[in-house]
Amino acid sequence: MVGKDSCYCDRKSSHLVFLFKSPLTPAINYHCDLSKASFDLEILNEAKDLKKDGNNFTYMFGVGDLDLSMFPYFVTSSTAIISNFDGIHVIASIRGGGEYGNKWHEGGMMEKKQNSFDDFIAAAEYLIAEKYTNSKLLAIEGGGANGGLLAGACLTQRPDLFGAVYVDEGTLDMLRFDKFTQQKVLVSEYGSPTDPKFFPLLHKYSPLHNIKIPEGCDKQYPAVMLYAEGLCDPDAPLHSLKFIATLQYEAKKHSNQKNPFILSMKTDTDDTSKSDKPDDHMYDDIIDMMSFFIINLGIKFHPIFK
Repeated sequence: MVGKDSCYCDRKSSHLVFLFKSPLTPAINYHCDLSKASFDLEILNEAKDLKKDGNNFTYMFGVGDLDLSMFPYFVTSSTAIISNFDGIHVIASIRGGGEYGNKWHEGGMMEKKQNSFDDFIAAAEYLIAEKYTNSKLLAIEGGGANGGLLAGACLTQRPDLFGAVYVDEGTLDMLRFDKFTQQKVLVSEYGSPTDPKFFPLLHKYSPLHNIKIPEGCDKQYPAVMLYAEGLCDPDAPLHSLKFIATLQYEAKKHSNQKNPFILSMKTDTDDTSKSDKPDDHMYDDIIDMMSFFIINLGIKFHPIFK
């Protein structure tokens, strides 16, 4: 598709430049000289060819909750990952979301919540099996109460699959999430921990209650960074504080744990939603996350502009 902001021309010039992109096609810039009899398109720039050799840095994101739809898209931050790091940006459309209607949402909520994690894990396994990447170069992020839960649950269930995990304001204590701030509304999505029917289900996948660093001289958790905001944050930063403390406590028992566990806490913010966050704050968050990935995965920066 070509948007109104993606076409550039001058009334006095015969030259036309436009950008084409779709959910399945990275952005391509074309040039056309309208003075010529045949309107041959010249490609000005396009995405690089991908080598499926299992050595590509891959950044994977998902939510899978609240009937929210996550479709493939191209934005500045993902373009930076693809271009500057020769990387891959993956958006996982998993059960619990709204991509395929009510049944798709219902297939990842309440007593079926584990399906969301299984789908995300299956997507990661596919990327590795098809040699898009390998576990040491696969980084995942989950944003917000629900996406953070996804990242935290996948970390504790399959730590072998990922090289780095970034948990952004996640719901990580599933046995007390209903007692704090606005997260009470999530009972309709997960079930109540005070309900005998849901308590064992929630306990089984609650990230905080399933932290167990793998034993063995060559096994450990991937590098983990948690992000939390403000003491009055609607996503309850206490989840991140309790989770990082438990990770660090468990790490003391295992000398093989060399990858770091980090918490980034901002206390100078208010309850502003992510969509209304000032640009400089968002840029700071992206820089922090990408710096964390670069350092811990050993990926190299390849600037597109020299």
